[in-house]
Amino acid sequence: MKNFFKIYLFSEKSISLLIVGICSFLYAYILCNQTMPFAEGWYSYYAKCINEGDIVYKDFEYLFTPIYMYFIAGIVKIFGYKIIVLRILGVIFFVITTLILYLVFNEIFEAHTSCIVTITSVLYMQSVNVCIFYDYIKLMDIFSLLTVLFMIKSIKRVICGRF
Repeated sequence: MKNFFKIYLFSEKSISLLIVGICSFLYAYILCNQTMPFAEGWYSYYAKCINEGDIVYKDFEYLFTPIYMYFIAGIVKIFGYKIIVLRILGVIFFVITTLILYLVFNEIFEAHTSCIVTITSVLYMQSVNVCIFYDYIKLMDIFSLLTVLFMIKSIKRVICGRF
């Protein structure tokens, strides 16, 4: 049990991961309530339509697959139409994105370098004109980064010969 705490809880990787997670949480938490972009209400509107019985593609148009809209409709059905709940969801998305990005960089670089590169990259990712942390694109960022992480792990496994 001592080795568990020594190896996993106090390793350079876990400390860097904690630093990255705390920095991204604080950044998103402070920034998420600073603006109110007019585009923010789309998913609340779609959730309202779905919760009232409308059917995607029949009663209203949508460009992407409707899974994310149903997800937001479920959140709204549970917590109500409170924008703060969706913004908290956005903070969670942002932290998850940051942690996965750190894991991607940690496959390539040392822990301290991964920490610096991750914080820089995440700040760059959020430097758009309109930032909605719980947007569909943010969820797709999570899936894209997971794909990159698993691809890098697979390539390393093939190169190192571990099957």
